[in-house]
Amino acid sequence: MQNPHQSGKRLLLVDDEVTLRTVISETLSDAGYMVDVAKNGKEALQVLANKGHDLIISDINMPEMNGIDLYHEVGKNYPELKTKTLFLVGSPTDEILSFIKKNHCRYLTKPFKISDLVGQIKNILDNKGEKAA
Repeated sequence: MQNPHQSGKRLLLVDDEVTLRTVISETLSDAGYMVDVAKNGKEALQVLANKGHDLIISDINMPEMNGIDLYHEVGKNYPELKTKTLFLVGSPTDEILSFIKKNHCRYLTKPFKISDLVGQIKNILDNKGEKAA
């Protein structure tokens, strides 16, 4: 059921895992969001160039361009989206956690509950809540 709050909000989901990308995309679409998808950071930049987005949900470990490199490119070209990015982290290494802490990024560790993902998205779009989960 579509929530009026989500109506008109466009999200970009970036993940190289096809099944996860499909499940999340369908779930968020059912929740009333418009969802575009990309399989890596390079493809995400192409999608961002063609449409305006309210939030980016991105994996970190991906081929061609990872989530960290994507974040830096987003910062250069779409600075308003730096605070509207949520990372999905499969294996939070010290390097990844250091990056997340240094840049005050929000993230969820895989596997996560869909309700946690939806809650983080709502908090980011409402510009409130804590950074990490």
